[in-house]
Amino acid sequence: SLDLPGGANCGQVSRFGTDVMVACKGYSNVSFNGPGVRETSGLYRVTVMDDGSASVAAMWQPGEDDLVPVWSIVAVDTDKVVGLHLGDFGAGTSDEIVLVDLTAGTATSLWESEGPFSMGQGVWFADEFHVGHAAAETPEVVSVTLEGVETLTNYSDSLPSYSLTTIQN
Repeated sequence: SLDLPGGANCGQVSRFGTDVMVACKGYSNVSFNGPGVRETSGLYRVTVMDDGSASVAAMWQPGEDDLVPVWSIVAVDTDKVVGLHLGDFGAGTSDEIVLVDLTAGTATSLWESEGPFSMGQGVWFADEFHVGHAAAETPEVVSVTLEGVETLTNYSDSLPSYSLTTIQN
């Protein structure tokens, strides 16, 4: 086990080389998005040594105005993570695809959906983040590059693509 300073409800991971990115969704005993969630959420790059020991090499915790992209994380390189910031029905905010640069300490929105809780598990493939999006008129796959240029692929003639996955050997 490894202590992730300031993190709570940690568990989603994405590997890049020998490093592992870990997302902490935060915790509140009051409500889903209650006090303390933002303060205990974040992203951590953990370096794993050959002997199995591990240490936190970098971390990012959202500032007061930052989006919190800790869902469906994908490691793009050793310092960049793409993830989803889930919207909120009560606040009227939408899901967003966000690029976090742990070195620069920045979170940049790359694409915003049409509503909250409309995107599924994302994958990184061919230099693009692909995620199923169910809020559109017909289910689609949203593909976003790090530059923020999106392409929409309509899957209306096949099964809905809400959740994607990749296979590695």
